[in-house]
Amino acid sequence: MDRSGLLAILVFSFTCLAGFGPLLGLPPSVVAALSAVIMGAAGLDIFVYRGRLSELVIGLIQERRPGWRERVALHEAGHWLVAHRLGIVVEDYTIGAWIAFRKGYPGGGGVVFALPPERLTLSQIEAYCATYLAGALAEEIALGRSEGGGDDSQKVAILLSVVQRTGAIAPQTLRNRSGRKAYEILTAEANLHRELSQKMLANLPTQDCRQLLTTYIH
Repeated sequence: MDRSGLLAILVFSFTCLAGFGPLLGLPPSVVAALSAVIMGAAGLDIFVYRGRLSELVIGLIQERRPGWRERVALHEAGHWLVAHRLGIVVEDYTIGAWIAFRKGYPGGGGVVFALPPERLTLSQIEAYCATYLAGALAEEIALGRSEGGGDDSQKVAILLSVVQRTGAIAPQTLRNRSGRKAYEILTAEANLHRELSQKMLANLPTQDCRQLLTTYIH
């Protein structure tokens, strides 16, 4: 479910309440009050919280699915491991919608990268592409399938569009090369990836996760 889906549910609820409330014996004052609450919550989300309340509700619903948090931890640990190995700094992370909301981050979980340089070199673009591709690849390696990665694919597409304008290398060639690099790191360090995902699942401090990456012995 995305934010548009949640909005559709709110609109449907409002319509049902207005149409069937009287048939269910609800007084007009109750119908009006409930309608005001629904529309007020939607307005608060849009104009004050910039959609983050919707993301919180959606995330809390998703987290009720068996294995959801474990999958997200594997996905985000894949990003972090590959980023670390390719020199991209991760400043923070979240696993779970409530923690993300409390920290002011969007979505139900993710890693937070340090600000990139204003101008990326080709090797840096390749590193970022590999990092973004690593989430879905980590899911596929560990679970045999991936459910996340839509936002990551969009970020990769943006980076590849920059490469295409420079003409330095064919975008698909760079994407394939980035994917192979991410896959090699994830498979070569599968035990580290699994241990990192467990630390993230337990919401251990960022410094603890970073220390694991810098001190891990095969």
